[in-house]
Amino acid sequence: MAQVVNDGKTANPNVLNLKEITHGLLFLTFDDHDVVGWRKAIPFFAQNNVRATFSLSGVIDKEALECMKALRGSGHTVGLHTLHHADAPEYIKTKGGAAYMKDEVKPQLDVCKKAGLAISTFAFPNNKYDDASLELLSGKFCHFRVGCGLPRGSAVANFDKAFTPIAEFEGEKFFRGFGVGEYYSSRLDDLEAVLDRLAKNNEVATLYSHGIASCAKGVNMPLELLVPLVSHARSLGIVMAGLDDVPW
Repeated sequence: MAQVVNDGKTANPNVLNLKEITHGLLFLTFDDHDVVGWRKAIPFFAQNNVRATFSLSGVIDKEALECMKALRGSGHTVGLHTLHHADAPEYIKTKGGAAYMKDEVKPQLDVCKKAGLAISTFAFPNNKYDDASLELLSGKFCHFRVGCGLPRGSAVANFDKAFTPIAEFEGEKFFRGFGVGEYYSSRLDDLEAVLDRLAKNNEVATLYSHGIASCAKGVNMPLELLVPLVSHARSLGIVMAGLDDVPW
């Protein structure tokens, strides 16, 4: 079954049949503007049959647009993360929904539309959202990356809110993720325990980070974590897909 995204023209050949997944589903998501690091990671993802999600913040200039096209062309999901990384609830409360769309969302959407890139995924800056922001953005996007409320430094594998059974995931719009990187005190053994749980229980989990690089610091994905993480997921038969690969 092919998925038709919101321009009515572009079909996604990678749409998932959730009933065929038996060993878990993992969504790797990356936010902000690491257009150089993300493009460098494309061959690694291709070699390991990984599709991921990349949501851009900031001005979508020529370099960023070329990155988005390269990612989309390699089967990944590309989404938006606002122009100035503004928290949606506070901005809408103080300036109104129309201003938020005009200042934070529409400039990015307009560039993508002009370039022929249909966008269906949105990652809330700082994972902050409420009913008003969801109502406002639901008319433009189909999938939303949010947080799961995991306390920083906690063992993810023991935090049930970070996981959803595959059987309950059909039609899900919200991808409740946890952060990976130095800032979150991420450890490989804990991440491998997450994957072990996914495979054992046939569950869904989403993680998020920013840039991708060797020895990455802060809220970024070190290759020293990403490479063994992907290897372990493959050994367990876990599917690694993009947010737009989920039927909606």
